Amino acid sequence: MKRTTEIPKIPEQKKEVRSSGIIMKAKATAQFDRAVEKYETHFRFRSIYPWLKQCKYHDFVNYFDNIDNGSIFILKVIHETIPDLNQNAKDIFCNNPKKTPLYHSHKVDNEHLDIVKNVAKTLNPDITFDDSLEWWEIGGKQGYRIFGVYSQVEPAFYPLFADWHHLIYPDTEHNYKDYLKYSCSLENG
Repeated sequence: MKRTTEIPKIPEQKKEVRSSGIIMKAKATAQFDRAVEKYETHFRFRSIYPWLKQCKYHDFVNYFDNIDNGSIFILKVIHETIPDLNQNAKDIFCNNPKKTPLYHSHKVDNEHLDIVKNVAKTLNPDITFDDSLEWWEIGGKQGYRIFGVYSQVEPAFYPLFADWHHLIYPDTEHNYKDYLKYSCSLENG
């Protein structure tokens, strides 16, 4: 059963915002301002599962062709994707991800949900899925994608696996190699 909390209504207040000498009148509620502030200070990227491990499930594989390319992917995730997600979480999960560096982020559709859950189960056999969580793909211009679940209540994103080769949502620009032959993981080199 989904629990909802009623937020008390606060009367609207008018705000004047100066921009380039022009005064724009904007209606904003103190409630909305607090909610945005809370979201921006409380969003978390919660890495509690072995989501950077490699696996194979049917036609999906997230092994690397060599250790150097694998290291490059990991560095991009750590230095680009995670900071971009933390900085733009509100826009990605609540507004419009198209206006962020992670513009390919979206909820996983029903057509792809089974394979996403099965790949996550392959890496995390003991995991159980809470129906209140939303399944998301996080991605930008890098080509790779991170799949996980988003908890609106916390708010937090829990990564479950990486799709380094764009195989869950295939794209002709990214899927021309025989990735199934790849066998390099960061654990075994």
